[in-house]
Amino acid sequence: MTGSQFVTDEKGRKVGVLIDLKKHGAIWEDFWDGLVSESRRKEKGIPYEQYRASRLKRSRASNQAVGAKGIGCAGRCAVQSHRPEDFGARRDSAAGGMQKN
Repeated sequence: MTGSQFVTDEKGRKVGVLIDLKKHGAIWEDFWDGLVSESRRKEKGIPYEQYRASRLKRSRASNQAVGAKGIGCAGRCAVQSHRPEDFGARRDSAAGGMQKN
Protein backbone atom coordinates (compact mmCIF):
# COMPACT_ATOMS: atom_id res chain seq x y z
CA MET A 1 0.00 0.00 0.00
CA THR A 2 1.47 3.34 -0.96
CA GLY A 3 1.37 6.29 1.38
CA SER A 4 2.30 4.42 4.55
CA GLN A 5 5.45 2.93 6.06
CA PHE A 6 5.99 0.79 9.12
CA VAL A 7 8.52 1.87 11.72
CA THR A 8 10.43 -1.07 13.19
CA ASP A 9 12.67 -1.52 16.20
CA GLU A 10 16.18 -3.03 16.12
CA LYS A 11 14.70 -6.55 16.07
CA GLY A 12 12.46 -5.81 13.09
CA ARG A 13 9.22 -5.66 15.10
CA LYS A 14 6.64 -3.15 13.90
CA VAL A 15 6.32 -0.40 16.49
CA GLY A 16 4.71 2.40 14.54
CA VAL A 17 3.50 3.61 11.18
CA LEU A 18 4.04 6.72 9.08
CA ILE A 19 0.97 7.79 7.13
CA ASP A 20 0.86 10.22 4.21
CA LEU A 21 -1.96 12.49 5.37
CA LYS A 22 -2.44 13.95 1.89
CA LYS A 23 -3.38 10.46 0.68
CA HIS A 24 -4.97 9.00 3.77
CA GLY A 25 -6.05 12.01 5.83
CA ALA A 26 -9.72 11.02 5.95
CA ILE A 27 -8.89 7.49 7.10
CA TRP A 28 -6.58 8.90 9.78
CA GLU A 29 -9.33 11.22 11.04
CA ASP A 30 -11.72 8.27 11.36
CA PHE A 31 -9.06 6.25 13.18
CA TRP A 32 -8.25 9.17 15.50
CA ASP A 33 -11.93 9.78 16.26
CA GLY A 34 -12.24 6.10 17.22
CA LEU A 35 -9.27 6.36 19.56
CA VAL A 36 -10.66 9.49 21.22
CA SER A 37 -14.07 7.86 21.58
CA GLU A 38 -12.57 4.74 23.11
CA SER A 39 -10.45 6.77 25.52
CA ARG A 40 -13.59 8.56 26.76
CA ARG A 41 -15.76 5.45 27.02
CA LYS A 42 -15.57 5.30 30.84
CA GLU A 43 -16.04 9.03 31.41
CA LYS A 44 -19.16 9.91 33.30
CA GLY A 45 -21.68 11.74 31.13
CA ILE A 46 -23.88 14.64 32.14
CA PRO A 47 -27.63 14.99 31.59
CA TYR A 48 -28.55 16.92 28.44
CA GLU A 49 -30.41 19.64 30.38
CA GLN A 50 -27.32 20.30 32.49
CA TYR A 51 -25.16 20.54 29.34
CA ARG A 52 -27.70 22.82 27.65
CA ALA A 53 -27.89 25.14 30.64
CA SER A 54 -24.10 25.48 30.78
CA ARG A 55 -23.94 26.14 27.00
CA LEU A 56 -26.62 28.82 27.23
CA LYS A 57 -24.82 30.44 30.15
CA ARG A 58 -21.51 30.52 28.22
CA SER A 59 -23.27 31.77 25.09
CA ARG A 60 -24.97 34.60 26.96
CA ALA A 61 -21.69 35.64 28.57
CA SER A 62 -19.96 35.59 25.20
CA ASN A 63 -22.77 37.58 23.56
CA GLN A 64 -22.67 40.18 26.33
CA ALA A 65 -18.94 40.62 25.80
CA VAL A 66 -19.47 41.59 22.14
CA GLY A 67 -23.00 42.97 22.50
CA ALA A 68 -21.82 46.57 22.57
CA LYS A 69 -20.47 46.09 19.05
CA GLY A 70 -23.88 44.94 17.82
CA ILE A 71 -22.51 41.71 16.44
CA GLY A 72 -24.65 38.57 16.66
CA CYS A 73 -23.38 35.04 17.31
CA ALA A 74 -20.63 36.19 19.61
CA GLY A 75 -18.94 37.81 16.63
CA ARG A 76 -18.69 34.63 14.60
CA CYS A 77 -21.27 35.48 11.93
CA ALA A 78 -22.86 38.52 10.37
CA VAL A 79 -26.48 37.47 10.88
CA GLN A 80 -28.27 39.58 13.48
CA SER A 81 -31.15 37.15 14.04
CA HIS A 82 -31.62 33.50 13.39
CA ARG A 83 -35.18 33.26 12.20
CA PRO A 84 -35.93 30.44 9.74
CA GLU A 85 -36.75 33.07 7.10
CA ASP A 86 -33.13 34.23 7.29
CA PHE A 87 -32.04 30.85 5.97
CA GLY A 88 -34.34 30.54 2.96
CA ALA A 89 -37.49 29.27 4.64
CA ARG A 90 -40.83 30.99 4.34
CA ARG A 91 -43.86 30.93 6.57
CA ASP A 92 -46.80 28.97 5.26
CA SER A 93 -49.72 30.33 7.22
CA ALA A 94 -52.15 27.77 5.79
CA ALA A 95 -49.99 24.87 6.98
CA GLY A 96 -49.02 26.66 10.16
CA GLY A 97 -45.36 25.89 9.76
CA MET A 98 -42.24 26.54 7.75
CA GLN A 99 -41.46 25.51 4.20
CA LYS A 100 -38.14 25.58 2.41
CA ASN A 101 -38.03 27.99 -0.55
